Amino acid sequence: MGAWLRIPVLAAESLLAASGNRRYRQRPEDYARFLGPGGLEAARRECLAASRDLAAYMNPGPARMPDGLSVRRIPRRRGHAVGIAFDSPCPVGDPVNDRVHARLLLPAGGEPADRVVVFHHAIRHDRWRFWERFVTPLASRVPVAILAGPHHFERRRPDELAGQALCNGNPARLYQGVRQWCADQQALSVVLEREFGLPTCAVAGFSLGAFQTLLVASLGFLPRVPIVSIASTCCYSWGLLRGWIGPPILEALRGLGIDDRELVRLTGALDLARHATALRDRDVLLIQGRWDPVDPAPSPERLREAIRPRRCVVLDAGHGTLVLRRRAIHRAMFEFLRECGALGRRAASPAGYRTAAAS
Repeated sequence: MGAWLRIPVLAAESLLAASGNRRYRQRPEDYARFLGPGGLEAARRECLAASRDLAAYMNPGPARMPDGLSVRRIPRRRGHAVGIAFDSPCPVGDPVNDRVHARLLLPAGGEPADRVVVFHHAIRHDRWRFWERFVTPLASRVPVAILAGPHHFERRRPDELAGQALCNGNPARLYQGVRQWCADQQALSVVLEREFGLPTCAVAGFSLGAFQTLLVASLGFLPRVPIVSIASTCCYSWGLLRGWIGPPILEALRGLGIDDRELVRLTGALDLARHATALRDRDVLLIQGRWDPVDPAPSPERLREAIRPRRCVVLDAGHGTLVLRRRAIHRAMFEFLRECGALGRRAASPAGYRTAAAS
């Protein structure tokens, strides 16, 4: 493979962007839909307050068992899955979104496992099967828990698109969403360890899921486990202003009166390069697409320089098309996690797990 792939990759990325932006474009009368009672001024105040001390804003507080836990078995073609649901420890006032959902994928056989990898998906996705298939090679070796991010999967209201309530004309919604995501991840880790006997051995994410993982780890709210970042963006405002996913969000922002300069001011804290130097002594694997148009150059270079990861893999792909390189991604992930000693014993069937609900 080589440079000759650039043209078909960018053509595919352009089609993905055009399709997504057409779906997510709002009518002007809907631009204010995601503002709260305080309107745009309240949103501005929250963004600026979060920016002043992002670590304090994102702090999930003490780890504890969440309320309303329920567990159910889900049949799969290979192995088994367990559906997990609980009440978010950081509610935002939306009953649908504030009920957290996750799926624990359990390999089909072997001795009982003693650890789990937590995976965070990309924005604008709400199909479990897609991400279950994506992590299947990893889930054949070790249990993998996929956490539904805010406003995705069952957490999405029927009248909204996946992730639409997270990234829109109200930038405060992204701050709120990442904060809730951080708290939900911590709560899921408690559930996995106490109910299933599975401490988290690594955390992986794709796109916004990777951004969230790197951010909360940079701020000190992720245990010192290996991190796998796949197609992470680096700077929210740069991605909107220069990337291919930004047009419908920019239209709403500008329609509400937030120009480009104010966007940078309000969301400047959501720039990983400002925080990720804290990860330089951590086990981090960066996997990036060579021609990623969602958060284009120099963002990938800035992120690599900030983290100086233990390993960086650049594949001949874009952003969405990076999912087509699943084999190469998992090869790099296996090697990295093995080097870090994260995989442990081979995983087992559900019967070997602590909780009766899993079997």
